[in-house]
Amino acid sequence: MATPTTAQLHDAGKQISKAHESGDPPSTLLQLLAPLTKFTATEDLLRRSRIGIEVNKLRQNKDPKVAQQASHLINKWKTDVKGNSKHKTSSPAPGARAAALNGAGRDATSSPAPKAEGVKKEPAAAAQTSKVPPDQRDFKKDEVDTKLTSDAARNGCIGLMYNGLAYMSSAPPTEVLIIARSVELAAYELYGQETSVPYKQKMRSLFQNLKMKTSAELRKNVLVGRIDPAKFVSMSSDELKSEEKRAEDEALEKENMSKAMTAQEEKAISTTCVYPLRVDENGGKDLSFVERIVIYATAVRRLHATTSHLQQAAAVAPYPMNHEQISKPADTQAFLDNKLVSSQATQWIDLHDPATNNLVTRVPQQTDAEMTAAVDSAEKAFPAWKATSLLARQQIMFKYVALIRENWDRLAASITLEQGKTFADARGDVLRGLQVAETACGITTQIQGEVLEVAKDMETRSYREPLGIVAAICPFNFPAMIPLWTIPVATITGNTCIIKPSERDPGATMILAELAEKAGFPPGVINIIHGSAKTVDFILDEPRIKAISFVGSNKAGEYIYNRASANGKRVQANLGAKNHAAVLPDCNKNHALNAIAGAAFGAAGQRCMALSTLVLVGETKDWAPEIAERAKALKMNGGFEEGTDLGPVISPQARDRIVSLIDSAEKEGATIVLDGRGQKPEGYPNGNWVGPTIIANVTKDMTCYKEEIFGPVLVCLNVPTFEDAVSLINANEYGNGVAVFTSSGATAQRFQKEIEAGQVGINVPIPVPLPMFSFTGNKKSVAGGGANTFYGKPGMMFYTQQKTVTSFWAAGDATGTKAQANMPTQS
Repeated sequence: MATPTTAQLHDAGKQISKAHESGDPPSTLLQLLAPLTKFTATEDLLRRSRIGIEVNKLRQNKDPKVAQQASHLINKWKTDVKGNSKHKTSSPAPGARAAALNGAGRDATSSPAPKAEGVKKEPAAAAQTSKVPPDQRDFKKDEVDTKLTSDAARNGCIGLMYNGLAYMSSAPPTEVLIIARSVELAAYELYGQETSVPYKQKMRSLFQNLKMKTSAELRKNVLVGRIDPAKFVSMSSDELKSEEKRAEDEALEKENMSKAMTAQEEKAISTTCVYPLRVDENGGKDLSFVERIVIYATAVRRLHATTSHLQQAAAVAPYPMNHEQISKPADTQAFLDNKLVSSQATQWIDLHDPATNNLVTRVPQQTDAEMTAAVDSAEKAFPAWKATSLLARQQIMFKYVALIRENWDRLAASITLEQGKTFADARGDVLRGLQVAETACGITTQIQGEVLEVAKDMETRSYREPLGIVAAICPFNFPAMIPLWTIPVATITGNTCIIKPSERDPGATMILAELAEKAGFPPGVINIIHGSAKTVDFILDEPRIKAISFVGSNKAGEYIYNRASANGKRVQANLGAKNHAAVLPDCNKNHALNAIAGAAFGAAGQRCMALSTLVLVGETKDWAPEIAERAKALKMNGGFEEGTDLGPVISPQARDRIVSLIDSAEKEGATIVLDGRGQKPEGYPNGNWVGPTIIANVTKDMTCYKEEIFGPVLVCLNVPTFEDAVSLINANEYGNGVAVFTSSGATAQRFQKEIEAGQVGINVPIPVPLPMFSFTGNKKSVAGGGANTFYGKPGMMFYTQQKTVTSFWAAGDATGTKAQANMPTQS
């Protein structure tokens, strides 16, 4: 067989992966493997095509023939690479070839690091120690060849990692090189490509941590395999610290937190609280201005983000990046006093992966005593948290934002597995919540009070104070974003909070709680409880809870608003929606049709701002089939697969309800232009699947128009004029969002003035405001007339109450005080 191209091998790998994940019969896998035995492999070809990773996965296949053939291939390719290298004029360092194949033939994100046994089979020279003093070792002085790919950036990162691992180490150069290449591959697999900023930043960060004088134990653990490469590249900055360094930092942070918490009683905090910049921790190298700023900013943010005085929470169980059956699902725990706490519940709710309906976890219906304990915890924490200075709370929020970014993919994986969103869409879910937290960091300019000298020696000032304990009842469709509509805004304004995530997908909220503890939130500031209706009623009736945030259906939302309001609580509640888009003949047709298809079917239509209703004006009434062609191109799959556009709906019950509404439209005379009923992607026979569906010739009296479908279904109504479109949309009882597609500025301005919905998009299909504004739906889409809206400055107002103070101090009573020489920090 002629040597295949990289592209051909890459395609072969994708076919193998697809067949393996779809559970194809062994004969299919053997047929795909057969041609791969007939070419001579090279290091570069294996690394660039990644074929080795896919074949290596088959070594664990249940069929012995498949596993044996895969092992044979890996061994053959190792022999090929060794044989090829003998004919090169400049041979790589002994052990480099083993590293190439260990890297190319294993999944760096899941398999352990190559151990020293792989080196023993090399010539005796492989075990030679370096002749360079330990504190001066690098890959050039050790005379090793780090070139493994044709890409200079990756080769440079391998060299950088070698330098970090070799520092103060007596390990032979070949062993260091194997681990350096494995770490680089793990980072490459995790962060994408050599040109990506996160990949380069991570490699630089790992190098700097390895080069610290206090990192001897870390270097040793990586080199001997106690920490495998995949684990190493995913470790947070706190996890990378040595015990000596962590103890030193915690002692300093404990002192700083103590000073911060008593700042209200002191005239100022000494400037010695600021964590000093330690250039020697970066290997003694001169740092650029930008590097100094980054290190200094991180150090300052750690000022109040301490964990030394807290009982660290154990990490939430990891989430796989696939839909395979979990052998031993762990029960979901509560989060109380910064600790994960197992429930003594007698009732449990099974949570299933929507793509497979495999069991993922059990969620407790928590007992009254457990829920009361959460409120007790929040009540105990409130006085000290309220007294914590605004700047101290801001520093913790800075760290929280950084930790969410570090754990972005981990959060997204939990959402894909539990809720069913595609991985890309799940990352967007996290981002939109993260943006609220980032905006909350600017509280110092968003919550300023007012003061006026109203008479001689008399002034009146007005400012805002936290309410106390607040709660959030979250929906299933945005497992990260909606909790982050509450946690940052409520806590940075001085409240303590209780979050009840949806019992269908609590994983992301649990990870957010874990990260909050790591960021330095004191015990009791954030507590998580679980359950369904019983837990909701507890929150509504508990007198110590002062305010409630809710996002969900109209039936539940109206119940929550009425019962909580009757109990004297503030309530912000975002309810159902029927979001319309008016399409005018003068619009940019290609943009409009693509935007409509994406907004209607993204997240399987399970968004409160999904574009579910199309109003086709005039000649655009014939455009529905063209939208259907675009919708047909959307790929439905499990969510982790690359290129997936939409996943399953949340539950079998949701699927059945959506299908029944499609059925009703057909019976009532509508036209099914695109039918998603009965569609199932290959490899997922048991999932909750409904494909993109387009229903044309719908009228206002049809059930599919009157009810919120909350699925991948687009209903299309036809009207003759612009005025008819506005009239039809305004007649609908919902007012969450609306869009218009037109190329006329005058028409767009008229539309935004005449339309009643609270959020308007002009050539924008999902007009959800960024968090510097507020979420402003109206009509039946919000409870209480929309007086209390989410995030932005109105969100700050919701979680605070105004206090006005008038004071009189006679000028003649002024006395002098001792001079203060320290820089005033006003913390």
